[in-house]
Amino acid sequence: MSATSFASRKMSHLKPALRYLICAGITVYNPLKYFGFAEVSKNIGVVGLGGLGHLAVKFAKAFGAKVTVISTSISKKEEALKHLCADSFLLSRDQEEVQAAKSTMDGIIDTVSASHPILPLIDLLKTNGKLVLLGAPEKPLELPVFPLLMGRKMVAGSATGGMKEIQEMVDFAAKHNITAETELIPMEYVNTAMKRLAKGDVKVVAPFGDNELNGWVFGLWMGWWWKIAAWGALGAEKRGERGGRKGRKMVAGSATGGMKEIQEMVDFAAKHNITAETELIPMEYVNTAMKRLAKGDVRYRFVIDVGNTLAATKP
Repeated sequence: MSATSFASRKMSHLKPALRYLICAGITVYNPLKYFGFAEVSKNIGVVGLGGLGHLAVKFAKAFGAKVTVISTSISKKEEALKHLCADSFLLSRDQEEVQAAKSTMDGIIDTVSASHPILPLIDLLKTNGKLVLLGAPEKPLELPVFPLLMGRKMVAGSATGGMKEIQEMVDFAAKHNITAETELIPMEYVNTAMKRLAKGDVKVVAPFGDNELNGWVFGLWMGWWWKIAAWGALGAEKRGERGGRKGRKMVAGSATGGMKEIQEMVDFAAKHNITAETELIPMEYVNTAMKRLAKGDVRYRFVIDVGNTLAATKP
């Protein structure tokens, strides 16, 4: 049976809260697994508490992570802590709270699609931390490089998953009783629902009635979506990629290392006879060297003989 016919037959019999796991659920489940957030005692931040965000909290908690909900709205605090059982809430507008939370998180799942600065989120990460973007803002985000360099941090993106991950997600959700928080509405209520959505007076809205026809339409739509995911997953398996994600790309930074890494590097360089290409110059030649550097008249770098004790090249 094809993925399309399977989904169109099965999805109409699922409750709306379960239907949305096939879309929103896999969108948050896959990056939690792929980027190493699905581990006990990991400190994970979730930005935004909408359709994706509330499921990210549920899955992360089920994995055993310590979860902090990050939001611009204080009205989300009670739902985050009492209803979804998040471990803490961070109001991103409160600079004192943000300052206190710097360098405390192993990873952050950012579900916000509106334009927003990501530097404050990068600052919340520990060394080697990862910020994963699930939203798609209309305007390009500004990516600061220096914080990535100094903390060996990473900014990545993720969308959905393939058949294997979807089944894995569904099994995990069933085991831990994870469902999407939905509000089922009739089709004629759509305009009112959109107004409520604009005011933030909604959790997750399902614009489908709970009758057989609408369930079948939703199932058919999900069937085509699932089939596309399956095609991506099939091609990915041949390339050795996880879940059909050809585009799960990332930007990372790195600067230097500690004593352990330095010694390891020196030993490796000695074993493989690796040395730096340098030009040794005396101290009085610095100004001329800088002029040459500006002109690109240098191979790699200068080493300055401050004490004039080495065999430096005279001008």
